[in-house]
Amino acid sequence: MDPKGGSTKMLIPGVPDEHLEWFHENYGHGKGAIGYRHLPSGIVVSRKCPPDVPVLKLGEGLLAELKEKFLQGGFLSKGKEQ
Repeated sequence: MDPKGGSTKMLIPGVPDEHLEWFHENYGHGKGAIGYRHLPSGIVVSRKCPPDVPVLKLGEGLLAELKEKFLQGGFLSKGKEQ
C-alpha cells in the first residue's frame, strides 16, 4: 500500500516490497554494481553496471533472477508466480 492510500503492484508477486533492499555500489571511474537483497533470507543478486545499459533494464533482469532463486529455494510457490 502506498502512503496516499492506494495500492501498488509488488515488484515480485507474493514477496512484500519492504522485504527487498535495492543497493548500488560505486567503485569509481564509471564502474559499479547494482542489486537486490531479500532481507529475511539474505538472498542477494547483483550485476556490474555496463556504461551503455540503463539501470532500469538491469533492475528488471535482477528481479527475474531473484524470483527464480525464490522459486528454486522454496521461498515462493508456483501458485504465487505471475
